[in-house]
Amino acid sequence: MRPLEPDQGTLGEQLHALQLINHSIGFDAYFVQTIFCPLGVAKYLVGNKSEPVLQTIREDRAAMHAALRVITETFINYAIACLDQGASGIFYATNGWATESMLTADQYREFGEQYDLEFLDAIKSRSKFNILHNCGTHIYFDLLATYPVQAINWAATLEGNPDLREGKLRSGKAVMGGISEKTILKTGEPDQVREEVERALELTGGTHFLLAPGCSIPPETPAENLFAIRSMLS
Repeated sequence: MRPLEPDQGTLGEQLHALQLINHSIGFDAYFVQTIFCPLGVAKYLVGNKSEPVLQTIREDRAAMHAALRVITETFINYAIACLDQGASGIFYATNGWATESMLTADQYREFGEQYDLEFLDAIKSRSKFNILHNCGTHIYFDLLATYPVQAINWAATLEGNPDLREGKLRSGKAVMGGISEKTILKTGEPDQVREEVERALELTGGTHFLLAPGCSIPPETPAENLFAIRSMLS
């Protein structure tokens, strides 16, 4: 493996997209670029399969660290290029690796946390608004709560995760979430969506809070459910 240039290939296409977005809304709103953590990138490099990564962690730690080092270098340079093109910050996703079902807390400290912090430390003085997205159930919330970001996003309605009020208290940061994107938003009725929004506002008091899904919104989500969210905030 070797580091990639941020302006080549698919990464370069993303930079061009950021240019277009910046020209359209850069003076009116913040916008952020999603970047996956090094472990998440490693999984995609081996066919979007977790087991080869886990096997390497178990059997050849040095090789895993060598790969994560190259990935981290590549995406630090790419993140800086994104910010240079006008992105307000980075939406940094752990891709489910910081959960009990994937790694122990000690394993995540060794193979996740040190690279996460290297990445975030490299961009924190250059960006206006960075978000940590911690995917999955039974997340290591407190392990990541001190990361140098302005907001934390997670699936606050899933099993083993703190709700929005608890997460806000435990992190001391702005929290982002409240919408169950895989259940109520995707298959529920607009009234159920509105009830969930009301619950999120109640838990947070509506301060230091960004209403959002716990992860990406499925493309098949009914438009009327998205309009229901909008109607609660207008």
